[in-house]
Amino acid sequence: MSKFPEPVQTLYETALQHEQASDWGAAAACYEQAVTLVTDSPELWARYGLLLGREGVQNADGHIDLSACARAAKCPASTAEELYWRGVGARFNDGDGDSRRDLAASLALDPTRAEAWYHYAEALEAPAAYYFGRDYDASPEGQARRRAAYDQALTLEPDNPQYLAARGEFHLAHDRLNEALNDLNAALARSPTLRWARVRRAVILFLQHDFPGALRDFRASQAGKLRGDWREAKVEYHIRYADEQYSSPMERWEKALVLFESTGIQEPATAEYLSERARYFLAHGAAIRALTDAEAAVTLRPSHVPYREIRIACRLAQAIPDFDALLTDYEWLLERPLPHAVGSRKAGSSETPRDQALWQRARYGHQAAWANFRLGRREQALADFAAAIILPTGRLPRVGLLSGDEQLHWMGDVKELLPPVSDSEYLRWQLEHQLTQEVNDPNQQRAINEWLFAAAQVLSVLELSQAMDEYRALWLPAGHYFVQPRSAAAFATALSLFLNGMQRQPAYKAVFIQLYRNLLRSELRDAQNRPGATTEAIRDAVNHYDAQLAFLATT
Repeated sequence: MSKFPEPVQTLYETALQHEQASDWGAAAACYEQAVTLVTDSPELWARYGLLLGREGVQNADGHIDLSACARAAKCPASTAEELYWRGVGARFNDGDGDSRRDLAASLALDPTRAEAWYHYAEALEAPAAYYFGRDYDASPEGQARRRAAYDQALTLEPDNPQYLAARGEFHLAHDRLNEALNDLNAALARSPTLRWARVRRAVILFLQHDFPGALRDFRASQAGKLRGDWREAKVEYHIRYADEQYSSPMERWEKALVLFESTGIQEPATAEYLSERARYFLAHGAAIRALTDAEAAVTLRPSHVPYREIRIACRLAQAIPDFDALLTDYEWLLERPLPHAVGSRKAGSSETPRDQALWQRARYGHQAAWANFRLGRREQALADFAAAIILPTGRLPRVGLLSGDEQLHWMGDVKELLPPVSDSEYLRWQLEHQLTQEVNDPNQQRAINEWLFAAAQVLSVLELSQAMDEYRALWLPAGHYFVQPRSAAAFATALSLFLNGMQRQPAYKAVFIQLYRNLLRSELRDAQNRPGATTEAIRDAVNHYDAQLAFLATT
């Protein structure tokens, strides 16, 4: 019997076939089309949402796109099947009580569905609580309920490796290491490629001081490819209830690490492993050891961009950064060729691979400008800045001349283009210089204004942030047309704000004076190009401009 009308039934069956073949993208495409035809099916929405999550599709905020799961959670449901899928959608959307309610209701109608028991057990712990080290089953009663749900799922499907591994992780979270190890051994016996189960087992073996076994599991994860340092196993996410010997799970992990290092067991020497170990040392404040590993990783694979980036991070963490060495890495990254083709946009994203490559190149260019400034090469720093600011054109509206009210559409946070470490001297120097310049391209000038506003925010000088915010809103390019006229009161308010900044922040007086001068120029342009402007009005605007400049010269 068909679940859906045609052509949705065919799309549904085709999607299931693609899932069986692990062709996730093709399956998601079928569901994407199906939900436009049947909009109130929790199953179609939930299956579509799970595949988007599996593919790592992101929304405009850069997070995993959960909108399809959210739609599933809002669909009408009355049968065990519908309640099950609505509960699954709610679980992956936000993990709140709606998921537990729907899954419990589904099980009340049909207690023979193993996967419903599994998802119910998982839903008893909300994701947000999980990552903060608190969960629903902190009480013995809660633990018993969750364990009973896992047990019921495994009673119905005793050989399911996913359920075995999930119950093993549950035992691990509560420090029942032997029970956890039994479940994970059983899961991996049935599915040796279940990487996350192998990583969890490595954590247990490490805590039990079986270091060779732990290393074997970490090395064997992801079909023999090391995808995460055994040191950085996120043990705090797996164990939240330490035994009586230690005050915290991390203390036990650190004790085991000290013991391991005394054994002399040989660790892998691949570039990937060295890179991950460098990240571990960097995260734990051992910047010198981290740099040694990062240097070795780059030596082994000099053309791999992520290894260059971790080496940059290690160099920045040194007590005295080597700016010549940093500049070498920045320049190497800048010389890499951009993608020739624009490429296709990933679902849920508005940027092409070329857009993303341009943004990364802009980031490296700005960091090179900062490094040259620190090396005393001011002219080169300005040249690097000018070259970098025009790169991410894919993040600006693709129109000829922007209207005065149109906003920039940056793909990333503009603060990514600032120095990677705090440097108020550099930011103030760029503010003072860039405000004295005016480029011909209004898109480029707006990009500069956005960068300067981000710099002002980072400097944490309230008056300066407010001034830059007003300035970027009121600034007008030369020869602007079809622009919404500005309010005379808005200009007056901004100019007053600049005067206040001069008085309250004397260290930034030069910046405020230049802002004042630039905004006077924009005010004059507004009057000159305003539709219907009379000769008398323009003359009054010019006189006002001259008088204000004379006043500024006396401040």
